[in-house]
Amino acid sequence: GYLADRVPSVATAGKEVFQEALDCFCASISSPEVHREVAGRIATLLGITKPEVLYYCETHQPEVQVAPTYIHIGRSTMSVKETNKPVTLTSGLIRYHAYTRPTVVLLEQLASCVLNNEPVLLVGETGTGKTSTVQHLAELSGHELVVINLSQQTDSSDLLGGFKPVSLQHLIRPFKNDFESLFRKTFSVKKNAKFMRHVQESFSHEKWEILFQLMDHTISATVAKQNSEGLQEQWTDLQKRLNRLQEQLKRGAGAFVFAFVEGKLVDAVRKGHWLLLDEINLASPDTLECLISLMEPNRSILLMEKGDLQPVRRHPDFRLFACMNPATDIGKRNLPIGVRNRFTEFFVAELEKAADLEHLVHEYLRRVTVGHTREYVGGVVRFYLAAKADAEEKFTDGTGHRPHYSLRTLCRGLRLASSNLYGSMERSLFEGLLFSFLTQLDRSWHPALVKLIHRHVLPESNINTLTKHSLPKPETAYSADKFVKVEGYWIQCGSNEPVTLENYVLTPAVKANLKDISRAVAAGRPPVLLQGPTSVGKTSLIRYLASLTGHVCMRINNHEHTDLQEYLGSYVTGASGQLVFQEGVLVTAMRHGHWVILDELNLAPTDVLEALNRVLDDNRELVIPETGHVVKAHPKFMLFATQNPAGLYGGRKMLSRALRNRFIELHFTEMPSEELKTILETLCSIPASYAARMVSVMQDLQTLRKGSSVFEGKHGFITLRDLFRWAERYRRSPKYARLYNWDQHIAEDGFLLLAGRVRRADEEVIIQNVLERRFKCRIDTDRLFGGWSARGASDFDKMSPATAPLLQAAMAHAK
Repeated sequence: GYLADRVPSVATAGKEVFQEALDCFCASISSPEVHREVAGRIATLLGITKPEVLYYCETHQPEVQVAPTYIHIGRSTMSVKETNKPVTLTSGLIRYHAYTRPTVVLLEQLASCVLNNEPVLLVGETGTGKTSTVQHLAELSGHELVVINLSQQTDSSDLLGGFKPVSLQHLIRPFKNDFESLFRKTFSVKKNAKFMRHVQESFSHEKWEILFQLMDHTISATVAKQNSEGLQEQWTDLQKRLNRLQEQLKRGAGAFVFAFVEGKLVDAVRKGHWLLLDEINLASPDTLECLISLMEPNRSILLMEKGDLQPVRRHPDFRLFACMNPATDIGKRNLPIGVRNRFTEFFVAELEKAADLEHLVHEYLRRVTVGHTREYVGGVVRFYLAAKADAEEKFTDGTGHRPHYSLRTLCRGLRLASSNLYGSMERSLFEGLLFSFLTQLDRSWHPALVKLIHRHVLPESNINTLTKHSLPKPETAYSADKFVKVEGYWIQCGSNEPVTLENYVLTPAVKANLKDISRAVAAGRPPVLLQGPTSVGKTSLIRYLASLTGHVCMRINNHEHTDLQEYLGSYVTGASGQLVFQEGVLVTAMRHGHWVILDELNLAPTDVLEALNRVLDDNRELVIPETGHVVKAHPKFMLFATQNPAGLYGGRKMLSRALRNRFIELHFTEMPSEELKTILETLCSIPASYAARMVSVMQDLQTLRKGSSVFEGKHGFITLRDLFRWAERYRRSPKYARLYNWDQHIAEDGFLLLAGRVRRADEEVIIQNVLERRFKCRIDTDRLFGGWSARGASDFDKMSPATAPLLQAAMAHAK
């Protein structure tokens, strides 16, 4: 149900033809200068004046009218599809969709394409609102939007469908639904409530014979009466389908059968849903070939693998949309020309004009800044523009690269500020902007960003006084919800009882990191990326916070061969020998509201990571290709990722801007030496003097780093994990006599641990010299290994106490 465009008057016909020409020939051009030049040449042919060209290119803003039965956007009018959900501008996603000029122009362009049944391709940088604009138009017009996030691992069968192992329940469910729907049209549901309940119970408990008997009795009686008011043909068809199902059950299909399961694309084509293919330029050209027939007017698709001879009937309401980032980003490529030129393409630029940004900020803050809206709006816009300029010229993140601030960064902070979780608008704005802009910067730039917020947004507030106020405990709809206050921020508890880990040492640097991560978790559970050198406590800090707040914490360790099935799951052989789908760790965490850590994120293949974009967005949903199920994240679900910086560690790669921009980034720096000593003393029960010398050895070796075929950079000789492992050997060592030479013992332990990892003799000498200098002793390698022979147990008395017990145990085990 779409309405035709209104008939324009003769006076406006030429201008509307010019607007259509702008959509067809200019809207895909990314350069404003080239866009105006092409528009000027078109205007010359149509007799449009130069002032009118500038007006339509830079000033014109279409009118938007939303009514219960139609929506009018500029020159296009669409009917609203009847749904149970009322169309309103203040619900769900629409509440924060600001009608800036670029947004309204894009909505008008999309509406024109919908009316003309044209497939649409939106191209633009990450965070410019491509997906959200299509979602907004779908919600306004009452159409269901199906979003599929494509990646290099997406196969054509994920879109069209394929033969997959399914349970009988999965096979019978569509037939049962059709039976119930036809039954309601023919008989009174109220009078037959007991019968319908019996049907549902038989289906739920997989009592197929009883279910088929109930349905067969009803269908046969209805077909025999032949008075079902025009539904006779449907009942007859239902009887044939029932006979086929009964025959399949008699053949002993068992608990599982292989059946053709149609993909999301085919389902959308049949039911008339709108389909959005996100990140379309990540998919392989072979996968995209199946879309070509759908891009032609009134064409459909033929499921050849299923054996169909007739194409799938295309619903008249079906529409196809696609989004992509430019090929300039990591992992992105241009679409094949044969696919791209079938789309009507629009370039979506980022908001840059202050007036448009003010409109956006006002939409977020207008309900919580009554009386002060204009004051805050202007300040936030000035801050955003200043922060973007400094990000391009001065600011650096924890790895020395320029941070990337986009519209998504601003909206994330504004969404938190608009919720007013912190009791006052000043504090909410301050925390929201810190949460979104500050965390990805190197700590040396933190004061500069705080000054920008103070100068532009809160010039009359005392920041120190503002942040000293205790935050109010959040109010929820359920009085049973529990919260734990961590570093000043209230975090909702999980399903477990909160436990404080006694052996976790909170040094000043660790507490600062804990405060940053607590701010992010308390702000609405966005995905969090922790980046920093190896062994600085990224994963352990998440586990500590999870234990402190009672959340189940799961972990996926990524590697170069990580497959998407490790996240989502796969079919495995069950205990009874039948195929069952075993859900992956990520799906399990999403369903049950657990926390999940994606460790070593930038070791995983790019195509696997890009497939997670939909989980990282505000939608927080995931499609399982094998089953076709859409998994919505539990409200308490939280996703963390950790990684070492690219370039400094082998195999690590740079993440794309589109992926990184979806995370809240936290950068961890190396632990200060004084805090390392404290941790060693507390965890490993080692005296302060020994802890200090061990830390000095680590610092010396990092200074004297040399090339190694195994390790890189200043961690080539020793990492923090090695340091803790070294100290742990002291804790586990037998307690010898009071005058025992522990300097010698610890130095030899360190030599055994560190020298065994290097490949060259000169590197082994470097390690030995540093240990001997710091511990003022001599390491005799003959004494360390001289007893490894069959000469008898008495030789062990001449060996070092650091190695003798180990070698004795090894030889005893060998016997």
